[in-house]
Amino acid sequence: MAVQAWIVDAGSILKKGTPEKMEIKIGDSVIFFFQSVRFKELEVDGKNACVQTEMAFQRHIDWLEENGLRLKNNCHRTWLYVRDVDRNYADVVRGRNNVFENEGLTKDTHFIASTGIGGASEDCHALVGVDFFSVDGISSDCIRYLQALDFLNPTSEYGVAFERGTALDLPFGHFRFISGTASIDKYGICLYRGDIQAQTERMFLNVSKLLEADGSTLSDIAYMVVYLRDIADYMWVKKYLSLHFPDVPSLLVEARVCRPEWLIEVECIAVTHNEE
Repeated sequence: MAVQAWIVDAGSILKKGTPEKMEIKIGDSVIFFFQSVRFKELEVDGKNACVQTEMAFQRHIDWLEENGLRLKNNCHRTWLYVRDVDRNYADVVRGRNNVFENEGLTKDTHFIASTGIGGASEDCHALVGVDFFSVDGISSDCIRYLQALDFLNPTSEYGVAFERGTALDLPFGHFRFISGTASIDKYGICLYRGDIQAQTERMFLNVSKLLEADGSTLSDIAYMVVYLRDIADYMWVKKYLSLHFPDVPSLLVEARVCRPEWLIEVECIAVTHNEE
């Protein structure tokens, strides 16, 4: 078990809701919307991962619309946990693509930063679980989508729809949400198959270039989650993190990455603060 805590110095903080669906008003203007969608058997029995993905996104869309918000404008980060990811991920991608097309999210506008990883919720009929993070109270010029085209290609080039990273300028700091990132090149090809050391180094090079695009560095990482396809790689990766990121809180877990050839993936948030 792990707990992630956000320590925010921004005046008043007001919470409303439950851990599955919570609004958090920070200061005078910014509101976070956190939602976790986990299905029960009666909701999804007989439905494939594509339909379940569409259903999960629709729940968040409905909640946002109740608050006068839209997925396209206000949702900035998702986490998709996929049961038997090697079998079901293609359907998840198809379901998300369908939702984005309906909501006006395209390669010519923007997508949403995301992690898609092997994971399972309590009910065995639930093939997909999704966590959402949306924000109200910031203008469009406080949102940037991160690219490093000499190192990673746009995800749309290989048929998926997520941003490599999204930067938000919030009243209490500049946050860069880096999507699940692996050992991939500018053509979308996995590099260093079967080599955990080389994949790890390339993975963090990719992350560093995404952060660099927004004036940030690896030293600004506030926390990271590292996913391993094979738990046998745990000790080497743990030593690597201890050597290169000794002061960064990290969670190192066994979880199948969405492509079989990827041995490792990382997601993180990097934070810098206004001088004042």
